[in-house]
Amino acid sequence: MLRSSLSFVILALALSSAGFHPDASAQTATTDRRTHGSASCRVETPVQWNAGHVTWIGGCKDGYAEGLGALRNTVEGTSAELFLGCVDRGNLRSGVLVTAQGYTAGRWEAGSVAESGSDDQAKRNAILAGFEDGAKAADAISRSMTRHSNPKASRFYTRLAKRLRSQMD
Repeated sequence: MLRSSLSFVILALALSSAGFHPDASAQTATTDRRTHGSASCRVETPVQWNAGHVTWIGGCKDGYAEGLGALRNTVEGTSAELFLGCVDRGNLRSGVLVTAQGYTAGRWEAGSVAESGSDDQAKRNAILAGFEDGAKAADAISRSMTRHSNPKASRFYTRLAKRLRSQMD
């Protein structure tokens, strides 16, 4: 018994020194998309964003974007695109992508809206939740902009929250 335990410890140490970590295999199975933002606040972007300057407006925790906020993509010569919603450890979770072409709302996985089941009610609920999380994020940013004496940005996000909520009617 002692000998098999000792063999396991030696194997674990050897694998660890070689760079293998038990939960790392799950991360390497898929590409980590949380590559944008500062080193202290990484976040993934929607797959549609291939170029531009990306800015996260929201909280950060343990090196990743966290909670309600806005991800803004600015490409020279075009209107900025926004993701507003909820982010968990730098991963987009629920919200709405706002582009010149319109809105894409729902539950997000790997930078895209995730399939929300086969029945229409589940799909509708996911879309409504995405719009609601986007509106909550816009409201939170508006309040933050007011506290930071930026009334123009505050008004922009207040109007955006109203527009997003109007999509749920």
